[in-house]
Amino acid sequence: MSELNYDDVARIQIDRAIELYFQNDFISALTLAGAGEEILGGILKSFKVVTTQDEIVSKILEKHEGLSYGDVTTKGLNNARNILKHFVEDPNRLNFRPLDECVLMLLRAINNYVKIKKAKTELMAKFLDDERMNSVLDFLRNQ
Repeated sequence: MSELNYDDVARIQIDRAIELYFQNDFISALTLAGAGEEILGGILKSFKVVTTQDEIVSKILEKHEGLSYGDVTTKGLNNARNILKHFVEDPNRLNFRPLDECVLMLLRAINNYVKIKKAKTELMAKFLDDERMNSVLDFLRNQ
């Protein structure tokens, strides 16, 4: 068996998440993309490079006084991923839009990957050109 490193594992997870996205399996895609995004975030932090998540959090905290980093990440950016990873006896916790959350997580994961590798895989490029993905972003921008 050939040796893998963490950025290989993250690439495999993200590419498979993209395949699942195109198969309309947004829950599995979100979970895998989140795993890859988290690995790549750890790599970036080890090199003292700002992660995509940290860039987003900084922008949110600049605009919304009184919020903490944890509020933005746990209750916001990572909420859907955490809901899917951890059982909590609260039926309202499953109140999110899987397609939207999947798209946002894939974008974060891909951005982190590009920060490290300075390139995208073919699947990443296909996802970034996807009309549905761009429609989701347009919808979210107008919320």
